[in-house]
Amino acid sequence: MEPDINLLSGINCNTVCGSAVYSREGNRTILIMASPSIMKAAGYENCTSGDLKKVNVSKTVYPDDLDKMRHMIDQAFIEEKSSDCIFRHINYDTHKYVWFYASCIPVKQKDGSIYAFCSFVDITRQKNIEKELIENKRRGQEAVTKLNKLYDEEIMKFGRCYDDCICIIRFDIQKNKIEWIEGETLSGGIRQGMSLDECYQKVEVLFGGETGKRNFYNIFDCKRLIEMFNAGKRSKTLELPINIDEYTGTLWVRFTINMKKNPYTNDIIVFVVEEDITIEVLKREASKKLVCTEFLSVLCVDVVKNRYFCCFTVEPDMYMGRGKYGRNGDYNATMRRIFYNIPGVSKDKRDKSLENLDPNVIRDKLANASEYVFYYERTVKGADKRYKISIRWLDKKNNIVVIAKKDVTDTVKEEQKKEKLLSNALYDAKKANQAKTVFLSNMSHDMRTPLNGVIGFTNLAIESKSLEEKNEYLEKIKTSGEFLVQLINDTLDLGKIESHKMTLTYEDADWDELFKSVLNSVQAEAGRKNIELVADTSKWHYNGKIHVDSLRLKQIFLNLLSNAVKFTPEGGKVEFILECMNENVRGCNCRIIVCDNGSGMNGDFAKHAFEPYSQDETHAVTRIEGTGLGLSIVKNLVEMMGGFIELESQENIGTQVIVYLPVKQSETISKEDSSSKKSNREKLAGKNILLCEDYPVNIELIKLILEHAHISVTCAEDGREGLKIFQSSSIWEFDAILMDICMPYMDGMETTKAIRNLDREDAKKIPVIAMTANAYKEDKKKSFAAGMTAHLCKPIDVEQLFKTLEEQCLGDN
Repeated sequence: MEPDINLLSGINCNTVCGSAVYSREGNRTILIMASPSIMKAAGYENCTSGDLKKVNVSKTVYPDDLDKMRHMIDQAFIEEKSSDCIFRHINYDTHKYVWFYASCIPVKQKDGSIYAFCSFVDITRQKNIEKELIENKRRGQEAVTKLNKLYDEEIMKFGRCYDDCICIIRFDIQKNKIEWIEGETLSGGIRQGMSLDECYQKVEVLFGGETGKRNFYNIFDCKRLIEMFNAGKRSKTLELPINIDEYTGTLWVRFTINMKKNPYTNDIIVFVVEEDITIEVLKREASKKLVCTEFLSVLCVDVVKNRYFCCFTVEPDMYMGRGKYGRNGDYNATMRRIFYNIPGVSKDKRDKSLENLDPNVIRDKLANASEYVFYYERTVKGADKRYKISIRWLDKKNNIVVIAKKDVTDTVKEEQKKEKLLSNALYDAKKANQAKTVFLSNMSHDMRTPLNGVIGFTNLAIESKSLEEKNEYLEKIKTSGEFLVQLINDTLDLGKIESHKMTLTYEDADWDELFKSVLNSVQAEAGRKNIELVADTSKWHYNGKIHVDSLRLKQIFLNLLSNAVKFTPEGGKVEFILECMNENVRGCNCRIIVCDNGSGMNGDFAKHAFEPYSQDETHAVTRIEGTGLGLSIVKNLVEMMGGFIELESQENIGTQVIVYLPVKQSETISKEDSSSKKSNREKLAGKNILLCEDYPVNIELIKLILEHAHISVTCAEDGREGLKIFQSSSIWEFDAILMDICMPYMDGMETTKAIRNLDREDAKKIPVIAMTANAYKEDKKKSFAAGMTAHLCKPIDVEQLFKTLEEQCLGDN
């Protein structure tokens, strides 16, 4: 049976989108007819009915939608039910997909066959719009996701920027609530969920004063924070001192505020970071204090824009206020105001200073230099002050220089003082050098004079046939030698005093013996010049022994008396007066006066008489021998003993030297008078001495001296030979060893140590007496440390030699 085509065509033509009729032949669905609009949309506009019957409907549907289409057709043909679906159809001509909404109704014919009547709506445009909406939604969701991710990353990045902070607080302004806290807040009482008012109550007790509270409240206020955010300000910093507790004390805290808008809620989120900046503040303040101590003010100046900023100053009258003439502003105008208003600066210095501070001058000066410095002076309260202005580049690229002002008044004065001291020292050094030159010249003369006598009289003694003449020449040789020794001793003594190597050795000394030995020493010279030597001890009350350094006291007496005799002409008079004072003078109880009626000193020289190497160069004394060290040595020795010295002298009238000393009576009384002592020299006869000496003349001299006393002498020319002789000798064959220090192969120190280390009875006990030119105290210490038992200085004093041998060989040891 054929369907009523005319009826269907009328229906199809009246639908909005169109319709179609399908039949079923086996499993094949055949398109029988369709409305023109559908035909056009499907691309069958130019097809005949025969062509349509050939179309396989299943192949015109988009593969993913085929099941839906089949299900709708099967519902109509098999179950005779109405159904609908949305599918995509392939355009026959363009091969593009068209979206349709299809509604299928089964119509049973009289012959029992079924036709499927389908109405179609072209929803391609709607689907495209829907697709665009979906895409837009997807893009929107991606944008939101990305924005949220950026927000979260920004939050994480923000947190990482403050890894060393005390805590981070996130606060929602609209909700007036703390959302979370990272770390421990300073108050310890702020918790998540609190409002700003609740936070205020927790932290206000931490601020020491109202100023701190007010500064804190002025920032941490919801209304102000919103206003700040709307004005485009997203961050703010506040530094305040916080009182934690009695143990911790005060900490400086930096509150840093950063605001973000939450993309989820559009709420303004405030992040508050608390940082402990106590050390930073202390360093900053300490640096400021140190700089303030060093400088009066520091300015930063833009030398192109003529702008300045005062970093700090201790001169508030110069940089008060802000703006045109204040702590920042017009540089040239400020400099003019300062220099035209401060008192004590002359017009010339003011104009010169302003010229030096001109930006153009500064740029020129710093063009090829790292620093530009100038000075200016000012009078303050009648005192002259000097200031140093130093200028350096701070930021050369941006034309910024730093200008520092420093008060250098004291520094300049100190430098001037040092220059003066240096000048004086240079003058003194030149003067001392001249004095030493004179000294060396005098020493050369003074040493050559007695040496000439020694050599000359030696030659005469050799040539003379008369015994009386020989003895006379030998006496003169002895006198010349003793004078040479005195010259050397004076020089060595002064060297020890100046290097602080001389020490005093106090002991009980017999006063009468000391006094007589001094007089005997100068009596011969005084007698030769027919000088009256008067000794007055009527006011001296110490008898017996006194506790002094007898050697140095004798040296003082001898220097003073020999000087007096030396500078007193023939037939003159020298007085030696010793007094015990009733009352102490500056801690001294004794007075020694040496006066003469000799040549005296001129006034200028008397002022320098105690200086080393000093000698009066007047004609009257040019022929008098001496080193110029005597009075200098005396003065130093007297002061070492706790006394002081005075000098009065008039040229061609005479000189008086007064020495004040503290003298102490010995507490022990000698049981044996020196006059009753019996000489033990004869008891040394028969003793056997080992002499280690490398100088042949000394060997011969010592050997002759000892052999005259009937003492046997075995000689060794160096330490190595001396050690061999001692090793090969029998036990106690030698009674003592005289040991020179400086010898070839093995010196005296090494030899003594080697002897002491020998495995024999006498090696540890035999007396070893140093016999050397090394006369300092340190030399004696080294000798004793090496194992020596006594120390004799060259040239050898015969009496001292025998005295030492008596003590070492005949004593208790």
